[in-house]
Amino acid sequence: MQETEVLIVGGGLVGTTLGAALAEGGIETLLIDRQPPETITGAAFDGRSSAIARGSQSVFAGLGLWESFAAAAQQILDIRVSDGKVGGGVSGLFLHYDHREQGGEDALPMGHIVENRALRQGLAEAAPRRKLTILAPAELESLDRGPGGVEARLDGGRRIRARLAISAEGRGARLREEAGIKTVGWSYPQVGIAGAIAHEEPHHRLAHEHSLPAGPLAGPPVVEPDEKIAVAGALGIAPAMHGGGDAGHAHHHH
Repeated sequence: MQETEVLIVGGGLVGTTLGAALAEGGIETLLIDRQPPETITGAAFDGRSSAIARGSQSVFAGLGLWESFAAAAQQILDIRVSDGKVGGGVSGLFLHYDHREQGGEDALPMGHIVENRALRQGLAEAAPRRKLTILAPAELESLDRGPGGVEARLDGGRRIRARLAISAEGRGARLREEAGIKTVGWSYPQVGIAGAIAHEEPHHRLAHEHSLPAGPLAGPPVVEPDEKIAVAGALGIAPAMHGGGDAGHAHHHH
């Protein structure tokens, strides 16, 4: 029987960040994930990017984790919000947020755009330095709760006793459901498309969100020497365009 203070189930961005923070604070922490480390840090596993707000960036910096992926983080200096209609042109009015309004030329950026792969790789490299124990691949088979803690049984018969178990499994979390923590969710009759756009003019570290009747088209900038690539995400595409059914629809959960 292996013992630890905290057991985290789920080695995604949230679970690994929390595990590294707890371990850095001197709390013995063990994390399990069903995927091998080389899979979740591979280029084909997660092609998305994340917007890291200034507050979240400060948390990463305070934990000593930001340096692990700072080189892959593109600053967001300005944000522009516009709207229009497909085939009907773009509105002549828009909102523009300039980071210099928060402190002049020395103002900090509003946030950063970081590819999820860079975040996963940075966290994977930082975890061992913070004495975070990671078991992967490992599958949780059962979790018994008692007055003094929990006892987990993994595939292969391995058993772990912890004072606290944390579910970081993401959508459809099994432990959350077993604990009776309810969620409210609904489906949209739409799907989202994400990709990268190469453009002729530099983006000048501007994030653009263009609202359309069916949903927004967002274009945050990414790290690239000439500043001529942005990631794009659109919500409001009919399922028939990609041949998917309900499985391809967007979902929202609280």
